[in-house]
Amino acid sequence: MNNKTYDFLKKYLLAILNGGATLIITLGKIWGIPHSEAIAGTLSALAFFITYVINHASDKYFEDKEIVDRSIVDENKSLG
Repeated sequence: MNNKTYDFLKKYLLAILNGGATLIITLGKIWGIPHSEAIAGTLSALAFFITYVINHASDKYFEDKEIVDRSIVDENKSLG
């Protein structure tokens, strides 16, 4: 997964799905929209699945990378 896809999924699609689910469940209760709970549940399930995919891709990306705490590196440089 490239960075553009990751950023799009994380920033926009998850917000739209979660926000849409909240909007549909709320308006469905107020206006009596049929199947609003099923629609909101479906959107929430999609958001959960996309979160899983994003986290899995992120884990794979960092699997081969060495994570360095920059504060420790900077402290060691200043010591000499």
